[in-house]
Amino acid sequence: MTKPQFCHYNGTFEQYIYTAAWVEYLVRHLANEEEYAAVRAWRVPPQSVADAPTP
Repeated sequence: MTKPQFCHYNGTFEQYIYTAAWVEYLVRHLANEEEYAAVRAWRVPPQSVADAPTP
């Protein structure tokens, strides 16, 4: 689910458009060294074959 104050989908270009509010949010939160380190350390969990979507 997206938050409209941060982004909206542009059907013409078929992509999401991010707002200045999103940039401000990122700047504010990533200025905290601990939060920045946590974001940098995050990895997508490996997907098992059983969890993979079927074509």
